[in-house]
Amino acid sequence: RLNLTWIESFPIAGSKNEYLFFVEMEGHRDEAKVKRALDALKRKTVQLSLLGSYQRGSLVE
Repeated sequence: RLNLTWIESFPIAGSKNEYLFFVEMEGHRDEAKVKRALDALKRKTVQLSLLGSYQRGSLVE
């Protein structure tokens, strides 16, 4: 399981039934569960672009 923190869809201009999705989730691309999720998405999408993957910051007191 992954925690999705944001998901938004946009219709693709000129296309009747195609949408572009932006998804934000907790986790880093090097984590096994994130890799599995990205691999599954690649098999089900026409195009998958990873815009960024960042390590969680540490708490500053």
